[in-house]
Amino acid sequence: RLTFSKSFEIRNSEPTAGPDWVATVDSPWITLDSTSGTAPSTVQVTVDITGFGPGEYQGKITITADTVNSPVEIPVTLRIDFPDDGE
Repeated sequence: RLTFSKSFEIRNSEPTAGPDWVATVDSPWITLDSTSGTAPSTVQVTVDITGFGPGEYQGKITITADTVNSPVEIPVTLRIDFPDDGE
């Protein structure tokens, strides 16, 4: 498997704990180490590019909570380029 990871934080704009949240993804090559919790939380995102060819791949992470700005969509763009072999 060929994977890459990055993390992001879910937090309340107020200095208090909460709200509870749920996260979903729309692409099978995107996985989250946690799909629900209570803010503040750190979520690790892993993308698995095993078997992917060159190109651009689009996906998104959706965070839903009981807040006025819910849901929040986080776009995920994956670009795969192979080095030029000089030919």
